[in-house]
Amino acid sequence: VIDLGVSTIESVAAAIGRFADPARVRHIPIYRGARFEAARRDLSEQGAGGHADEIETSILLAIAPKIVDMARAEASPPGSGAEAGPLSPSDRSSPNYAPSGSTGDPTLATAEKGRRLVAAILEDIDAVCADLGTL
Repeated sequence: VIDLGVSTIESVAAAIGRFADPARVRHIPIYRGARFEAARRDLSEQGAGGHADEIETSILLAIAPKIVDMARAEASPPGSGAEAGPLSPSDRSSPNYAPSGSTGDPTLATAEKGRRLVAAILEDIDAVCADLGTL
């Protein structure tokens, strides 16, 4: 299972655990790979992030730049998205107040960061595939 989400990692792992033989299922959480994590730490300038942040926006700038409108990018206030649950675009008292729909700072995104992040993701996938031959 190639898991391309962040919010899905725990639920996919739980679902795999319900299989009769979960050891036969390989869970590959893309956003937890060692190379991706190292690249993210190296490249990220934002204090904290999450949905549609600097990292995710950079990846989209690298793979699908025509669908990204950087003129609409807006940093969310510090602390937004800190709690579990849906983002709130209008309730300023909510711990998940994110008027732009992002948590973090997509204004810091660049296509070059995205290319480096995508390369790290592909290296992580390649490493997992190489490991499959040793199972």
